[in-house]
Formats: sequence, C-alpha cells, structure tokens
Amino acid sequence: MDPYAKIAGASYFLSKGTSKKRRIKQAEKYLAKNDLPIKVSNKSNSNRLITHYDGKKIVAYHGTHVSGKRGLSDITADLTIPLGMQKHHNRFKRVKNEGDVFVGHSLGGALANYAGGKYNKPAY
Repeated sequence: MDPYAKIAGASYFLSKGTSKKRRIKQAEKYLAKNDLPIKVSNKSNSNRLITHYDGKKIVAYHGTHVSGKRGLSDITADLTIPLGMQKHHNRFKRVKNEGDVFVGHSLGGALANYAGGKYNKPAY
C-alpha cells in the first residue's frame, strides 16, 4: 500500500472520541504496524492529521462519518462536492496552507484535492 494511503488511513484515528493524546498514539501505532514508524504532530486535531514523511509535511484528512453531529456536517459537505460549492462549507473553509502534500480518503480526498488546488501543492 502507498505510504500516503497509509497516512490517510491513520487520520481516522484522530476523529474518534478519546483524548487527543490517546488518538495520536493510536494513529502512530497504526502507522508503525503498517511499516511507517513516524510521529504524528500534536497540532493534529479531529479534522486532520499532520506528520512528516520523506522530508515533507503531510496533512491527511479523514473521510465521511455518518452518525452524530459530525455525520450531518460531513454528509452536507459531501453534497457540496458535485454542486461545486465546497468553498461554502465549513469543512472546506477550515483548510489551511499548512503542509507540503495533502492526502485523504473519501470526503478527505475531496478536502485534500481542494487544499492542493487552492495552494498549488500535490494532493493524493
């Protein structure tokens, strides 16, 4: 599996309801188990994972959650994509120019592509 795909997969651990420190530790454990023993920045939050790999700062976004308050927000974010209205949704408004490469899965992939296009950086 591609290292960027593994990093995108690790981003899901940061969106779960435990303490931030524990979520970061779970993400790092997942990455190490998948042959990427890299550290996750404590600047990561429930919306994105930040790490360094191959000399680059990577920002990874998780995909759609379908339950709870986050689920409703994520589903409405998904609905903006085919309408070309991403820039009007909070998930897309919060995208920052904080990495060298943007990666993601599902909705996270759309966020990564949006960030890459907005800041003229690679996105996967």
